[in-house]
Amino acid sequence: MRKPVRQLTIRKRSLRSRPKTLKSEVYRIDLLLSRLSHLSQLGLLLLAAFGYFYTVIPLYQKAILDEEIAKKEVELKATRKALGESYGKLRRFVIKGFIFSAGAKCTGLLTRPLGPGASEEEINADRRAVLTQEVPPCLLTQLDKTYEIDSLTKSDRAFLVTQLNLIGQESEKLRKSALEQYDTLRSRVSADPNLLKPPGAESFTSQFLKELGPYLSPRAYDEFYRKNQIDSALWDITVHYKSQLQQQIMSINKLQWPQEPSGE
Repeated sequence: MRKPVRQLTIRKRSLRSRPKTLKSEVYRIDLLLSRLSHLSQLGLLLLAAFGYFYTVIPLYQKAILDEEIAKKEVELKATRKALGESYGKLRRFVIKGFIFSAGAKCTGLLTRPLGPGASEEEINADRRAVLTQEVPPCLLTQLDKTYEIDSLTKSDRAFLVTQLNLIGQESEKLRKSALEQYDTLRSRVSADPNLLKPPGAESFTSQFLKELGPYLSPRAYDEFYRKNQIDSALWDITVHYKSQLQQQIMSINKLQWPQEPSGE
């Protein structure tokens, strides 16, 4: 009878030890889960820190940089506009200086006037001087002498030279036409005296003949009258050409300058 009692005792002991083992397993599982929870929280923290340093901060820095770039672009546009306006004023100043010097030199305005005792040959040479002066070389020579011409951009200088060559070609046609009219006037008048315009009432010829005409012989009267008509016609040809050339030179003020690349 002792053996059953012993087996029952062992069985009881094993049943008593099972709760302890179960509790130990549960505790281990809880501990493992707790550690895993801490580790996951730590991982999330590290992931958040990584995202902050490598995503949020760069985005914030990029936003600040974009804002600074936008401000600099606005400042750059304002600076370019101010520089463009200043350059435009400088270019107008340079062009006005060129127009003045070229207009004075190429039209003979700076030529010293002849004295009252000048001979007919000297007067004729003086009038023909402007008609025999080729326009393109004169314009380009005065361009090189223009104050601050080197301040213009390379493209503007090239554009200006091109336009001056075109103006010079057109002016050359006017000059050659005027020179031909000047040199052939006497022969044309001999063929057709009606080409000469009668002197105006207030002209020197009319006033002279009014005062001294009665004292002149008919031949002297006609010679004086004819000579002064021819001189007046030759003078008109020269003056008309000078006026045309001056208008050609003044047309530079109306040039449409090429736009410089903005670089934007």
